[in-house]
Amino acid sequence: MSGRLALDDAGRLLLLDVDGRRLVQLDSAAAADGGADLRQVREVVAHDERLRYPARLAVDRRRRRLYVADNALSQPTRLHAKFWGKTGRIVVYDIHPS
Repeated sequence: MSGRLALDDAGRLLLLDVDGRRLVQLDSAAAADGGADLRQVREVVAHDERLRYPARLAVDRRRRRLYVADNALSQPTRLHAKFWGKTGRIVVYDIHPS
């Protein structure tokens, strides 16, 4: 599973906050109106862990690993506020049950 949203083994949502440079885990709770509210459970990868510009994530449930495509941004131009640089990396995290 890859993109900016994924589900962990417990059914919680993993959300890649691109501009915040972090990955958060969300859980739903029953709301008073019968719907569901999302609440943040924890930061899986925090802003201070030096993600440059995380673009995509993938979860490998069998190996219990999380892969984050972390890119560098080139300098903005008149035409584009943001655009991908030519350098990037894949950051691998072990998924631990919470």
